[in-house]
Amino acid sequence: MSNEPVPSNPHSAIGQTAEALDPSRSSARIAAGSEQGQASVALGAVFTLNAMPTVHMIHVLWSSSFHGFGRLAEGAAAVVGFLVGLFVLGSLVVGFAFGIMGITAAKRQGRTIALALAGTLLNFFAFWGWLGIVICWTIAVAGRP
Repeated sequence: MSNEPVPSNPHSAIGQTAEALDPSRSSARIAAGSEQGQASVALGAVFTLNAMPTVHMIHVLWSSSFHGFGRLAEGAAAVVGFLVGLFVLGSLVVGFAFGIMGITAAKRQGRTIALALAGTLLNFFAFWGWLGIVICWTIAVAGRP
């Protein structure tokens, strides 16, 4: 099917290109870059919103000297907390990569890069915040008497 427009008729679909008539073709083209931008923002937002409750939990556990935790439970909490921190950092790197992919796709298609750029920056700053959280967790666990 050709993408050449046919003469315009205000009461029908005549005069529109094949892409305009076939929604699967036009939506696939539009969504190619925005999906990565949305994924980037979603990953960054989830972990950014969870950062402060995590810091509060670390502070409460550290200030109470892990009160109520046995040696085995304390060791398990240390290992699991560290693994979760690594998982979050890895997910933020993936979110950053999604943002970069969204920026390049948007540039290629001549669309705005705002959503992907927002996701990229959100993941970038969240990464450094969560790196600090992982360091705080390590200090809280290692500083235990």
